[in-house]
Amino acid sequence: MKCNKKAWSFIHYNYKTSNIVALWVFIRYDSIMNDNKMINILSELAHKNRFEIYKLLIRKGDNGLTIGEISKLLAIPLSTLSFHLNGLKDADLITQKKIVRNVYCYAQIDLLTDVLEKLRSECCSEEN
Repeated sequence: MKCNKKAWSFIHYNYKTSNIVALWVFIRYDSIMNDNKMINILSELAHKNRFEIYKLLIRKGDNGLTIGEISKLLAIPLSTLSFHLNGLKDADLITQKKIVRNVYCYAQIDLLTDVLEKLRSECCSEEN
């Protein structure tokens, strides 16, 4: 599994004394994938409608779909669809972008991939 952390170092060189004044190393995690976040992501996908919405958006790829198109393709009323899209958006599984008068939805496949990779990395980790 690829690590999601990046390290930077900063060296301040004092030109007057020719000495290194400071060395800083900073580690930043791009996305902290803790158990609670993983549970939230998987629980959002545990509902049939949200799972179908997510699968549809994955199939559409970078083109995404408008909320109206999702509603028509899956035969889900707009009010119900709005509820499910908010859940997926809160879990960061989808993003939305307003273009003119339409709101487009896009699947964030990298997040689900990170969850599955984290689970896979723990496979047999305590096996003797």
